[in-house]
Amino acid sequence: WAETPLFQDMIRAMWAMDTPYTPEIAFVMDEHAVHALQANTYPLLNNSLSHWRAELSRLGAPVGYYLQSDLKRLPESVKFIILPNAYRLTDSEATWLANFAQTGGVVLYTHAAGMAEETRLNPERIASLTGFPVRKATESSPVHLRVEGEETVYNIDDTPWDPQFNVDADEALAVLSRYAETGDIHAAYRAEGQGYMAYTATPRLPVSALQRLSDLAGAHRFRDTPGMVGVAGDYLIVHMEAADAEAAIHLSVPKSVQTVQRVAPSPGEMDAHSENGVTSWQDRLQGGATGIYHLRRDTP
Repeated sequence: WAETPLFQDMIRAMWAMDTPYTPEIAFVMDEHAVHALQANTYPLLNNSLSHWRAELSRLGAPVGYYLQSDLKRLPESVKFIILPNAYRLTDSEATWLANFAQTGGVVLYTHAAGMAEETRLNPERIASLTGFPVRKATESSPVHLRVEGEETVYNIDDTPWDPQFNVDADEALAVLSRYAETGDIHAAYRAEGQGYMAYTATPRLPVSALQRLSDLAGAHRFRDTPGMVGVAGDYLIVHMEAADAEAAIHLSVPKSVQTVQRVAPSPGEMDAHSENGVTSWQDRLQGGATGIYHLRRDTP
């Protein structure tokens, strides 16, 4: 309750803004995709929608959530598009996405992208839509992943999925992750014009893999370590995991500001100012703490 006046100031500042929300990362879901799912595919539905938030909230950058029917009306600021359940895509939508990548964006297709036809499911359509050599696995297994170059095994689901897909090796592809048990390619990306196309055989990716793709897109990450970030007008909000000990956190902004002032917790304890502009700074926060920083663009 002690922070209520601060929240009121933030809300007033946001209402005074006349610009729309302009994220660089867009999560684009198909509201009709549930009609292509069978009754036993709840784990798939859960991973393709609900569980994505756990990864996206720790990406270190704001994310916009949109419907696939609004695909062609995304803000021009978007550089990275994630399609969690694009089981059906029109030719027009597929062409638009290809052009988006050709002109410098990154598109991430997931799992059974494009597989649903009018009267049946056709796994061969995944490869034709995405351009990746995707094939249906002969046996399903628990979904445990290892991001290329990392030792950590990420547990997406202990339940074997059917259908389950692999990506065949190809010289044009850069491997993003593999199935931990078999070493088969699970996710990869390739250059597409000035941008990149990516595909993952499961509906979601661990945050470290998403960071690699967002970096390829040139999307700005406000913190250098995985963790929650929010941008509200001239305020930057970061949250530390409750299990974390007090730690240093490095933050940055895409455009320089005159002054950065921490307004919560303990206002006034951290202040960064430069006549030439501030683009990055470091602070220390306790585990479980939420830091709120006021970004002043003019000299106070």
